[in-house]
Amino acid sequence: MPFAPTRNRPPLAPPRPPHRDASRRADPYYGYGYFPNWPSVLSVAHDTTAGERLFVITDRPCVLTGIDLPLVVHGAGGAELAVVAADAVAPVKFRVTLSDAVPAGATWRWAGGAAQLIDAVTGHAPNAGHGTCADVPGPYVPPPPPEPPVLLSARFDSMLLRLTLWFDRNVDSSAADVAAFVVHDGRDTHASYVGSGPIGLVSGSAIEISLASTGAYEGLGATLIVGAANGVVAQDGDAPWAGVAGDALPWPVFPPAT
Repeated sequence: MPFAPTRNRPPLAPPRPPHRDASRRADPYYGYGYFPNWPSVLSVAHDTTAGERLFVITDRPCVLTGIDLPLVVHGAGGAELAVVAADAVAPVKFRVTLSDAVPAGATWRWAGGAAQLIDAVTGHAPNAGHGTCADVPGPYVPPPPPEPPVLLSARFDSMLLRLTLWFDRNVDSSAADVAAFVVHDGRDTHASYVGSGPIGLVSGSAIEISLASTGAYEGLGATLIVGAANGVVAQDGDAPWAGVAGDALPWPVFPPAT
């Protein structure tokens, strides 16, 4: 019997797509927490003239009011870098200075939430985002180390048993060790003294220490000894004061009160 072609045969079913493994499936949380009426960070790029700076590009004009920015970038050693300065280059371009060099191709993350970079219209901060820094970093010149305080003058009041020190810059004495301050007075009281009680601030650059006697002193003149571990540091940069070893008092001249 001759073969007769079958008419109206249904078409073959299309091949089934290959099975997708779980790792290639869409992120079910993609877009979660994103608000289209809020600004977004389009990109972050290296400043090709300075290795510690980045440019942040937003999708709409924003206003920069400070350096409280949730920009997370890590340095070559893995430590998170701090934002130390920021300025607006254009309504959608902002230059951010970090505390150290940013490695080439470093990843960045904008954590979202409150920030001192906001939409000029709605007042909202940018949505959370992340990516890799574009371009290549410029040269990095580390800042000079902070300078320690320099003692300008010291005075010992033998009547009030008080030591006053003046420095060339504002200091922080909140962690000072009063026991590191020693005065030998062979001029008026013929006794030795050590710091006692809290250290007071006369001004931003002057401190005052109350003294307590530790016994008789048979030497001549009045001298000041302050150990290196005295705890007085520069207010800007926390550079420690090295102290003094046997400076005569008063030294060198008692300055007028300020």
